[in-house]
Amino acid sequence: MINECTFRLKSSLFPHCVFRIASGQIMRKVLVSNGIHISRRDGLAERVTFMMTADWFRTIMSQIVWIGMGAVVGANARYFVSLWLTGKLGLGFPYGTLVVNASGSLLLGFLVAVGSHYLALSPQLRLMMMVGFLGSFTTFSTFAVESITFWQNERAWIGLANILANNGISLLCALLGMLLARQFLSCDLCD
Repeated sequence: MINECTFRLKSSLFPHCVFRIASGQIMRKVLVSNGIHISRRDGLAERVTFMMTADWFRTIMSQIVWIGMGAVVGANARYFVSLWLTGKLGLGFPYGTLVVNASGSLLLGFLVAVGSHYLALSPQLRLMMMVGFLGSFTTFSTFAVESITFWQNERAWIGLANILANNGISLLCALLGMLLARQFLSCDLCD
């Protein structure tokens, strides 16, 4: 006898996926919309194979476009902020990286607090701003390479200062962004 179970899946990433569930001789296609319908034998599914559908493909392509729009703006903003600060303050310390990481942390903290407590941000806006723009605007890899480069060039104290400044200031800015969101938005939207 075949036991059939329904499992709920909360996922905006794969709302229209087709899975093939194999359990011994049993093969069934199932559509993920409100849940996953799985046929089982003896309570065990032996294999789950992912299959792409047209709806899934459209969903993923839409997400890629939203992320890409934000990423194009964020990467260029990071480049020009770093270029401008290097021209103003020189090459002695990576001020550009510090400023983009700190300001990106502030904005992400603000958006996370706004999106989770006050306003319903659309999934598209979240992808564009949080993943695309801020993901390409902030830069952990550049921060890491700059810190190591200072260390290798016998300027370890600047590398250490960079590590402490980026981590400490970025954490404080993320917290400040969350507090600012609560301060400015709590009076009208939470009551």
